[in-house]
Amino acid sequence: MAAVVQQFDAARSVAQECLEVFRKFEDKEGEYESLMSLGRALQFVEGMEQRTAVQRQALALARSMGDVWRQANALAMLGWDQRDPRQGRAYWEESITLLRQTGDWLYLARTLGILGFTILSNGELEPAEKLLEEAYGLSQQIYDREGEEFILTGKSQLSLLHGDF
Repeated sequence: MAAVVQQFDAARSVAQECLEVFRKFEDKEGEYESLMSLGRALQFVEGMEQRTAVQRQALALARSMGDVWRQANALAMLGWDQRDPRQGRAYWEESITLLRQTGDWLYLARTLGILGFTILSNGELEPAEKLLEEAYGLSQQIYDREGEEFILTGKSQLSLLHGDF
């Protein structure tokens, strides 16, 4: 809740405390969630480099647990680090592969949409269109109106680029 109301110092503090407790009791799932929360808070307190470092720890932990969904989640969050767009794209692509395995269609649609919008912004029209169409189809099937922001924005931009005003 602290992060939602943009109290990032408080969010960092709570996440660090949770991390200590979960590590003490060897609760790997709790440790993972704490690392992910800490990473989100660190982005705003210390910067993207710190967020990425902590979320890479979460990814390594998820891999050690064999937890495919948590791996996909960590990879999707790592994709937001666009300081190296190729690496960010690789994270999202791996996340999408894993999400297909988990059957989490909601998160898959959203990740497809974000990747489609991002590569469209980089000028890659054809692959973006394919990703956005798949994302849109999934979001329609599961009735996910909340997650369509990137999908519909990307599809609108594609329409304009194709002369469909």
